Amino acid sequence: MTGHDQLPPADGLGQLHHLSLSVVDMKKSITFYKFLCEDLLQYTNLHISDQHSMWYKFGFGALGISPGNPTVEHNRYNPGLHHLAFAVTSRQEVDAFHDKIAAFYQKHEGDHKGSFGKILDPPAEYQYMPKYYAVFFTDPSGFKLELVHTPPEAYAASSKVEDHVAPKKD
Repeated sequence: MTGHDQLPPADGLGQLHHLSLSVVDMKKSITFYKFLCEDLLQYTNLHISDQHSMWYKFGFGALGISPGNPTVEHNRYNPGLHHLAFAVTSRQEVDAFHDKIAAFYQKHEGDHKGSFGKILDPPAEYQYMPKYYAVFFTDPSGFKLELVHTPPEAYAASSKVEDHVAPKKD
């Protein structure tokens, strides 16, 4: 069993079923994603093992991790995943998340600075669209992740497609 067998059927055409990431260090990644998905984002754990782990949230789908090639460093500008963004309902949630993920990194650092990930950019309003408020961070494999709040009126104020595409940024 890998967790896929526990996923409910999609409730709409085009709904994301699952996203699976290949990670460098499965043990660190399980610790990180268990904290991120279960403790912070309220996903349900479907399966945890050293070969595949998966979390599910109704309306989103599932996020899975599996061991990848530890000799290849992830580069978000190569073809493939650039980053993954999770939405929240308020700026206060972005700020609270930042404090919790920073504490997580500090708790798990030990002698290996950055080995569980790091904050890339603190909570701030970014120019991707009006009132776009986000924090950017990484997982233990270096995948760029984001927690973002965009109020509904921000989409109405910015109707051009290019306003919704982030410029290249580290």
